[in-house]
Amino acid sequence: MNNLDVKFCSKKDLAAIGIDVAQMLTLITKIDEENGLLEEPYEAVVARLTPVFDATENMWRAIMINGEIKGYWNCEALTDEYTELIKKAQLKECYINIDNLKTDSQLLAGKHDLLFDSVCIHKDYQDHKLSGVIYKSIYDTLSKLPADGIEVGDMWASIWSDQGVRFFTKLGFVLHEKNEHNGAIYRVSFDKFIKNLESMIAKYGL
Repeated sequence: MNNLDVKFCSKKDLAAIGIDVAQMLTLITKIDEENGLLEEPYEAVVARLTPVFDATENMWRAIMINGEIKGYWNCEALTDEYTELIKKAQLKECYINIDNLKTDSQLLAGKHDLLFDSVCIHKDYQDHKLSGVIYKSIYDTLSKLPADGIEVGDMWASIWSDQGVRFFTKLGFVLHEKNEHNGAIYRVSFDKFIKNLESMIAKYGL
């Protein structure tokens, strides 16, 4: 990775170096803004997503490169109503807020689908070969969910770019539904997702 120092930081990791969730989101939403991915002011995004990231700390990681936050990945379990909107490619970014998340107690009962919301890297690092370590971070984090009592059914992803299609199809995601305004929705079972992550990690020798 051209001598890049890449670390994947949890909420606790960031707190240890004096960065809270709102500060992290300010940095990463500015990256989204630079990448042309925001449909609302970044301040509004930070206000909307800070309680979401606070409540889902076992489903995201900030990507720190050479000591600076340069990206992130995240997913969440939305309520059944909004999960149905995902499946119909009708979910809008503004629907992802604390009121539309399943609570911790809800997650400990039954089986739940997850929305893989974003994988974002600053444009200066998009040409670097970071996919392998990102796959490993996702595996290391999400493969622990069953042991934490969270049973996952399917993984869903809303994909807007050819780069995103390449990243997710390597993990077994297949096209489910298209919507010209809300991107393309891809789906894979959680079990297959984890197995494909293991294969990709082995391929990269990690």
